[in-house]
Amino acid sequence: MSFRKSANSATPDVAIYFHNDGFDPKKNTLNGRRIAGESFLRGYIQHAGVDRLCGAVDNKTQGDGFREFAKSLGYDGEVVTRILSRPGLAGDASVLNMPGPNLSEQAWRRHHLGGQAFSICGITHTTATKRVMQGIFDMRSAPVLEWDGVICTSNAVKASVDYQFDQADQFLKQRFGKLPARPQTPVIPLGIHTKDFARDENARKSWRERLNVGPDEIVVLTMSRLNSFGKFDPLPLFQALEIAAGNTTHKIHFLAVGPYSDNVTRRVFENGARKLAPSVKYHHVDGTKEPMAMGLWSAGDVFTHPVDNIQETFGLAPVEAMAAGLPVVVSDWDGFKDTITPDVGARISTYGPKQGSMRIEALRHFMGTDSYAQYMGQVSFQTYIDVAQMAGVFAQLFNDPALRQKMGTAGRKRAQMIYDWKNVIPQYQAFWAELDARRVHQLNENFTYKPQTAPVALDPSTLFASYPSDVAEFGGRGFCANTSDNAKETVLDLVRLREIPALKRASSKADNYAAVLEYIQNNKRASYESLQRGVFDMDDAVLDKCLIWLLKYNLISIGKD
Repeated sequence: MSFRKSANSATPDVAIYFHNDGFDPKKNTLNGRRIAGESFLRGYIQHAGVDRLCGAVDNKTQGDGFREFAKSLGYDGEVVTRILSRPGLAGDASVLNMPGPNLSEQAWRRHHLGGQAFSICGITHTTATKRVMQGIFDMRSAPVLEWDGVICTSNAVKASVDYQFDQADQFLKQRFGKLPARPQTPVIPLGIHTKDFARDENARKSWRERLNVGPDEIVVLTMSRLNSFGKFDPLPLFQALEIAAGNTTHKIHFLAVGPYSDNVTRRVFENGARKLAPSVKYHHVDGTKEPMAMGLWSAGDVFTHPVDNIQETFGLAPVEAMAAGLPVVVSDWDGFKDTITPDVGARISTYGPKQGSMRIEALRHFMGTDSYAQYMGQVSFQTYIDVAQMAGVFAQLFNDPALRQKMGTAGRKRAQMIYDWKNVIPQYQAFWAELDARRVHQLNENFTYKPQTAPVALDPSTLFASYPSDVAEFGGRGFCANTSDNAKETVLDLVRLREIPALKRASSKADNYAAVLEYIQNNKRASYESLQRGVFDMDDAVLDKCLIWLLKYNLISIGKD
């Protein structure tokens, strides 16, 4: 079965790599990567215009999961899946779309098919982990090609990824000289389904009554995973809110929506609010356990997300806030530099450490001395946000309802025009088409990356050929059975005794072992060549594996024919 062309002839076939860890926030820990993955697949289903959905998976279980997940998102068309590790894994697909930035493993998998078999496309989420940073370096030595690409969700993250490529190239050029072609790194934002965030007056009324918020009181809302070391430090925010609360006649509430990552974060948020913002009423709603959680967007008057953490690369929450019609106050940080413009809110100035001042922290993280949380936390502690500027912006918004409404209206329009999936998916498709065109151009130029053995995945029969006394060569040899017992029962007894099913892998099927043993029993002394002719539906590679297995357990003997 092949991957069929899209209904849009300009769009290449795309196989979407699926593992439920990257797409299903309901079955896994809630985080932005999984929310974005689920939202992307839903957007692709609704707006890509394909006549069937193609998935690339690691095993049958994930393939079944892909079908079930697509159905849960409302897809009722044909679904085709391919297991990546099998020969011919790409079928007719032109592009393999990955949910993360590291392309090396898939590039090595492609290597045995030839580099021009298909393009590989990834996307940045967080890029500060050791695994991702190592992966970006590894891409420069893996068979990643110029018709591959990593979508960067913001200009800031593109600059960071390109810088890492530059540093890798500098090292590789010094060591080896010539450099391979780089993958493409376009900037395409993440998307959302803007209709999901439409203002709901009934939900607003219900939540504000539940939280005991009066009609003239103002709710400042944040919505994210609450992690004081992995998302943002709330103490400067509380300081700014307290200053702003002293410059307005309105009672101010702060509503933190999202699960606390741990008890440390809980204490930091709750004790910090109590100590630094005593004039502001603090509320917390987990959000993951509330049936009306989406309605919380309607409960707010101002949204804030003052991120100071390198874990953030795009930031969906402020875009969702714009879609909900809320004015947005964020830090001038990474993806927010692209998403938040002066007409929809404010970006508060941030200042990072002097370049070159945290080399020890980088090394400690790489060596595993410091955890990811310790690494992020140390960088966060060396980053500050302008508290006075933030307080001034909050006070202005608290005292000017017309400004709040104007910014909210502009934000809703911006979210719909730029960040709705119906406008983002075509950008993905255009980029996939560009990658495919680059690949096809090289094919037309007869510049061929032939199928090759991947040096990181060498055939163990060749790699470890020096380990045994000799290699089993069966040509010209004969075989005798060491047992006259029923072949199938004998084989099955050994399979059970050895508990081979526990490995969930076998060199061949038990029926194949039994067929070879039975043939040798019936022919008293069978030559290898007669086995090649006499055992049907079995190629030489399978026959050899069966013979070795039977020899291993002394069911047959070998000798000169």
